[in-house]
Amino acid sequence: MADLNKVTTIGRIGKDAGLFGQGTTKVLSFSVGSNFGWGDKKGTLWYKVTCFVGEKGVDRAKKLIEKLTKGTEVCVSGDMSEEEYNDRKSNVITVQMNDIVITKYKDAKVKPDAETPATEPVDDGIPF
Repeated sequence: MADLNKVTTIGRIGKDAGLFGQGTTKVLSFSVGSNFGWGDKKGTLWYKVTCFVGEKGVDRAKKLIEKLTKGTEVCVSGDMSEEEYNDRKSNVITVQMNDIVITKYKDAKVKPDAETPATEPVDDGIPF
């Protein structure tokens, strides 16, 4: 039997995205907070999201970074792992990103472009 290790979450970016590393491979990194619970039991689960970017994808990653700013709502899916930190007595959930959709822009100055999928329904006259 094959294992399945996928996670999809919708949340807000906690810190502007950054592109780190030297040489031909860089890492796009940011955090996403996803709220859970209600009333007095509310909480936020934080995900550290990373994506390895090859030499040919750096320009595209730089365009994406302009849109991945604090407060922007995104839907991220990818492979999940957990890192345990004994000195802080906490765990960090890491998502190796496969897909991302920007669901809501925080800043009205940023406009979706042709590469960003539309989230609005299209009325094409088809009744179903």
